[in-house]
Amino acid sequence: MNIYLQVPEEGGDLQMWLRQATNEERRHVRESEGLPHGSVEPPVHTIHPEPGDLIMMSTWLLHAVTPGIDKARVSIGSFIGCYGEDRPLTIWS
Repeated sequence: MNIYLQVPEEGGDLQMWLRQATNEERRHVRESEGLPHGSVEPPVHTIHPEPGDLIMMSTWLLHAVTPGIDKARVSIGSFIGCYGEDRPLTIWS
């Protein structure tokens, strides 16, 4: 989950795909911390967050952020683990 504190007017968009990375893509991400621009199909969803927005998503799915143009994107990020109905949610960062 991310809570957005500051976002650029242009850029800083969250791009999301409805699939996990392939084994080859995972290998590339581990080696270079990302995939080359244009090496995958266009994203299924693109969201331009506003300050105060909370976005929750599965980090197992492919996602990216476009470069900010006029100022930095500032957010608070954390992970939420769900281990079953009989256990409380676990939050960590």
